[in-house]
Amino acid sequence: MYDNVIAACARWETDYIAEWLMFHRSIGFDHVFLYCNDEDPRELYEAVLPFTQGDRPFVTFRHFGILGQQGQMYTHFLRNFKHLSRNYIFLDVDEFILLRNDDTIREFISRFPGGVGAIHLFSVNAGHNGHATRPSGSAIRNYTRRSELPAPFTKCLVRSDAVDDNKIASAVGSGFWHHADCILKDGMFTLDSRGVSMRGYYLNIEENFPERLADPTFAKGVLDTGFIYHIGIKSLADFARRVERGAVGDFFVQEAWTEYHQRGPDFLEEFLRPSNVVEELRLVEMADATLARAFAHQIAAPPIGTNIALGKPATQSSISPWSRFQDLAQDAAGAVSGKPRGLWSHHTDYEEAPWWQVDLGAVIAIREVRIFNRVDAVRSRLRDFKILGSEDGETWTLLHAKDDGTEFGGVDGQMHIWAPPNPAQTRYVRVVRIGAGVLDLDQVEVY
Repeated sequence: MYDNVIAACARWETDYIAEWLMFHRSIGFDHVFLYCNDEDPRELYEAVLPFTQGDRPFVTFRHFGILGQQGQMYTHFLRNFKHLSRNYIFLDVDEFILLRNDDTIREFISRFPGGVGAIHLFSVNAGHNGHATRPSGSAIRNYTRRSELPAPFTKCLVRSDAVDDNKIASAVGSGFWHHADCILKDGMFTLDSRGVSMRGYYLNIEENFPERLADPTFAKGVLDTGFIYHIGIKSLADFARRVERGAVGDFFVQEAWTEYHQRGPDFLEEFLRPSNVVEELRLVEMADATLARAFAHQIAAPPIGTNIALGKPATQSSISPWSRFQDLAQDAAGAVSGKPRGLWSHHTDYEEAPWWQVDLGAVIAIREVRIFNRVDAVRSRLRDFKILGSEDGETWTLLHAKDDGTEFGGVDGQMHIWAPPNPAQTRYVRVVRIGAGVLDLDQVEVY
């Protein structure tokens, strides 16, 4: 049993299907029943194939080869899959559920009385955002301008057990994917996203919608709670695309696309102008919140800025038999080569407080120093050290001390990072071992 599912029909939606699926999965939908209405389903199927795999796939894929039979595809869902869910909604692939104050669909539904049969989400149209042709990439990020007011039609979050199966056959022509009330059991009540009754709304939508729109609390209430963000027209070229895609079957107002296309670009720009009025970034915020999870289990944070120590002159306190080169500058240069390997890149002799330093070439404000220790069998012999700074190479200031006695690493992601709250002004950066021993670092990076 799934908690919340989507039933969708798709035609020519391969470019956007993955983003659409991932978005709705991120807000808590458990499953999508996807009906492909392309003549050849293989392209769309290939795009969603990863979502169909595993013991608990996210997508159930069905091919429906008769063009335009949206009602029949959704009827198939009601008769064959509805019983597998607690709640369902019919969506198109150009429709995104925008939740203003909730992160998940479960949180949103929890705001409503348990006995509600369906929650109506009004549609708000996004514009073409000035695109003559469809841009590549994310629909969420390419279409951030919308109309100021909701449109008349809704999609419904329906409680599955509230549906009267005996009403399904007679409701196909009534657009039950908008008007869920016509298939609900007698006595069920429905609400909009504000919690206001939707009883009788579709019986006279021509009068009821303007009446709601005249209520100053209506539009704000819808926009402040939840609605369908409908990216139906993605470019001026979409009008021709709609004609090519097909205007048969029972897809709503498909016949109008031919007329609009024939009236030319000036008409189309003016026609779309009201849908490009308001900047809407909530979907982007929701998508960004999902992508931010990429940092949840970060082994090693990336550096900030440019490594200004890379290739700069370096020197050290001594040479040893294990040094890569028997020259102070040449051996010390290994630690600023920019080629971390997990081994030693330079090596001092055994002595009291051995040191290594780099000349940045000028006094610079540094924001971060990264010390890469070797990560082989002897990594533990360097635990404590100091970072000193100097503007002239003669007078040194303590910038940082690591003296906790703990091990640290390097290319394994456990390098030691010093990032002062305020940038430190220095030209020379010196690393000094605390106590006697050798200093044999892999790399030193300064940002």
